[in-house]
Amino acid sequence: MPRLIDCLPLKIPLALAVDPSSLCNFRCKYCPTGNQDISGLRPNGLMPLSLFKKIVDDVARMDGHLKALKLWKDGEPLLNPELPAFIRYAKEKNIADEIRMTTNGALLHRMAKELIATDIDWIMVSYLAPRDEIYALHTNNAAHRGQVRRNVELLRNLRDKKSSSKTHIAVKMCHLPYITPQDIQIFRAEFGGIADELVLHEQPMNWDNSHGKDLTMGAAKGHLLEKKVCPFAWYELNINFNGEASICPVDWSFKTIVGDARTQTVGDIWNGERLRRFRSMWVTGDISSHPVCGKCTYYHGHEDNIDEFVLPGRQPSKTGKVPAP
Repeated sequence: MPRLIDCLPLKIPLALAVDPSSLCNFRCKYCPTGNQDISGLRPNGLMPLSLFKKIVDDVARMDGHLKALKLWKDGEPLLNPELPAFIRYAKEKNIADEIRMTTNGALLHRMAKELIATDIDWIMVSYLAPRDEIYALHTNNAAHRGQVRRNVELLRNLRDKKSSSKTHIAVKMCHLPYITPQDIQIFRAEFGGIADELVLHEQPMNWDNSHGKDLTMGAAKGHLLEKKVCPFAWYELNINFNGEASICPVDWSFKTIVGDARTQTVGDIWNGERLRRFRSMWVTGDISSHPVCGKCTYYHGHEDNIDEFVLPGRQPSKTGKVPAP
């Protein structure tokens, strides 16, 4: 697979995340959406189907094809009753190589059959802990744990009954505080025969403490500051439930807005002046004064380093060519 830096500049984002819902049925202490002290600091709601169709139509008119359409950002996508219609429309328009979603899994039984019928390519279920007391510690509700396990099994059974289905089912668990090696073994035993893929994140998402909250519940951060430039502004857009377009996938407070899909096309946002100015802040170093990006360390964990493409005096990439800025 080619490096991101060797593909820049892009005519169309590699990935587009569209948030069906900024609301959630969980109250996870480590998540801005679940943390009641801070979730009220941004607008919240469900994306209407009409807006989603407009976004898909915009992408269909762009010169290129998305690698991935991701149906999640701040909330639980299954709270939006139009979600299967979202997927069917995007499939009909054939705008992406893959359509993906991430869910906490507690509501899958309400929509599993419809989701499998859409031929969605990839479903990731986030599982918090194999013990009720730890599940409750993070979500404030242990009752979800067993339901999530049953729902993954239901999803797998429905997928297998549809011989043409290629839906990939993954289950993820983060190494949150209080997770033990024994918990990891139980996690693998519980889901190993059901899911197509098990994912264990050794470090939980830390939200960078950029908004004055320690949303890792005291977990050590230990970031290595290896990059000077965040790659997200050069390859991804995130469209929030209300149509506002963010650069950052973890910008829960909507402080990296570069456009509005209600009044602009996705192409105009991607090629627009606001995104150009946002990128320029990384070139000039002015990003250090940005209210979110100036404090962020999240992008240092990104697998791609595009410093040599963005910064003045950059050296040619391994292809021997420096892409045009």
